[in-house]
Amino acid sequence: RRLAVKLTKNDEILGDREGFDIKGLEKYDLEQRLAEKALAGQDLEALFPVFRASGRLPHGNMGACHYENMIQEAGDFIDKIYPYLAGEQFLPIDVHQDIAGFQINGRIDHLFRNGLLYYRYADLKAKDYLQLWINHLALNVRVERDYPYQSTLVGRDRARHFVPVENAESIFEQLLNIYWKGLSKPIKFFPETSWCYAEQIIKKGKSQEEAIRAAGKVWSISDYGHGESDDRYYQRCFGDMDPLDDEFKQLSVMILEPIFRHTTEV
Repeated sequence: RRLAVKLTKNDEILGDREGFDIKGLEKYDLEQRLAEKALAGQDLEALFPVFRASGRLPHGNMGACHYENMIQEAGDFIDKIYPYLAGEQFLPIDVHQDIAGFQINGRIDHLFRNGLLYYRYADLKAKDYLQLWINHLALNVRVERDYPYQSTLVGRDRARHFVPVENAESIFEQLLNIYWKGLSKPIKFFPETSWCYAEQIIKKGKSQEEAIRAAGKVWSISDYGHGESDDRYYQRCFGDMDPLDDEFKQLSVMILEPIFRHTTEV
């Protein structure tokens, strides 16, 4: 983004067979939209013609069957979210904050009496924790009477509670300095691989050698699936080198240790 470079994949040859399934990002997008519609109180059964007309469902009875399964699963997911929606919903907070020479501007919404709520209709990944963590820190930096200082992240596989942060501004400053450095050179922080390394060190008490072996399995491309190193931008920045070095270890722990320290299982 800093260099305004956009790397594109080679166009794939379109298959000449009709699709009978929904997979990948398209499936996730449909499921996420269904969850949003259900939370808004809309009748998912009545919305079937709309989704069918979008052309994203398989044709005929196969599409209707897929849709029925998806709305049932969406309903189960919404049942997990409802307890966190209890109580008063607050107006969004506009953030205008000076931290270490940076001007932070934005808006925090989805605020309820029980705290800030983020949900993702998928298994939670490191990027989900990081996204909420930044908003959680911004919420804790502000001093707003009656507003909650805790947050909850809900995914299909788990839910995590973020407790109030006393030194939120200093942690935010540290992240901003790392961000600033990343505008000048590629930094060796890779969300999933870094999460695995930090978790092994901080939560499981493993040695650096054991942790780097575990992280290497997340990073590397294998015969059994894609590793995080398959990302075209990482490949462009780091080539054939192994970036899981001392800088990687230091950044992984520095960025993620405060998250581990301020989250609990729900």
